[in-house]
Amino acid sequence: MNRFFSFLILLCSLLITSYCIGSDEKSLSADGPVLIIDQNEINLGTIPHDVEEIVGTIVLFNDGNKDLVIRNVSGPCLCFKGYDGDKLIKPGDEGEIFVKFNKSEIPAGSARRTVYVETNDPNNTKTEVGFSFVIARDPTEEEIRALRSEVAGLRRELRSLSQEIQALTAALKNSNSTVGVNSRSAPESQVDMTVYDVEVGSSPILGPKDAPVTIVEFADLQCPYCAREYSTLKEIIKQYPGKVRLVFKHFPLGFHTKAKPAHAAVELAFQKGGNNAFWKMYDMIMADPKKLEIADLRVYAKKIGLDLNKFDKVTSNITTMDEMLKADKAMAIKCNVKATPTILINGLKLTNRSIDGYKKRINEILAEKAVAK
Repeated sequence: MNRFFSFLILLCSLLITSYCIGSDEKSLSADGPVLIIDQNEINLGTIPHDVEEIVGTIVLFNDGNKDLVIRNVSGPCLCFKGYDGDKLIKPGDEGEIFVKFNKSEIPAGSARRTVYVETNDPNNTKTEVGFSFVIARDPTEEEIRALRSEVAGLRRELRSLSQEIQALTAALKNSNSTVGVNSRSAPESQVDMTVYDVEVGSSPILGPKDAPVTIVEFADLQCPYCAREYSTLKEIIKQYPGKVRLVFKHFPLGFHTKAKPAHAAVELAFQKGGNNAFWKMYDMIMADPKKLEIADLRVYAKKIGLDLNKFDKVTSNITTMDEMLKADKAMAIKCNVKATPTILINGLKLTNRSIDGYKKRINEILAEKAVAK
């Protein structure tokens, strides 16, 4: 009997060994390179005070039967400084990539930054990896860092505006040279009188949903003119109780580098708590529109009870933010929106955005509706 049990135990051991060997052979016989990342979410803890360059390590493994090539590692954040490490990993081997972030570009407090690892693995051509960490600074250091960051952002905006001005100047010169002696008879630029079919969809609304007058605003949360427009819009809604609704559409401009995270923040608020949460977050931003650092937005998010882990993940990922805002961008293109703020009242663009300009258009619409009854 003992011999029989010994035989069974030996047989089971052989079967298990055979199965394990078979599994290894199978995994390494995969046709092509196979990327395996040890951790897709990496916590670096608190960054030491004297460290200026944050370095995170991504551990990779090639579980295929052909060489795994690391084609690129990219990061959407301005703080991303590049990477070092293995460019090629043999079948069955392990490799490492060292990702670098500029600490001075990141506000104090909890942070999360995303990078994308691009390889020749046909099933994992672009893989996301997130780094979480905490940056500790005293208030004076953080104020200096924020000011430097703001100055750098202003310089980028000036360069972008300068390029736009040069392009416009060149276009005007070309237009003048083409028109020649008949330039005096050239038609002046016309006001866009198209009545656009602007889909409200699931956009945030302020005011009654069945209001006879719909004001649609395409706005950029980093645009100072949009901040000023908001007070005008609130005054109009106050003067026409029950008759006007405001529909918000996202239109962050490319050269406003702080705009997209702000738009993502108010959109996350909207997703969580609807119109009330959206306008609460919006009001907090408009109360001090220059405070658009991620750390500032995170404080607002905490106040209205947003999931901060989700907030960190979304605001550090440019692809996710673009996806959140793409419907409004498509609508802006459809409505030929070029600048912010752009205001449409019942589908027609408003050029005179003074209180009187708003009231004139609204009164005309209400009068027409009264006659139609």
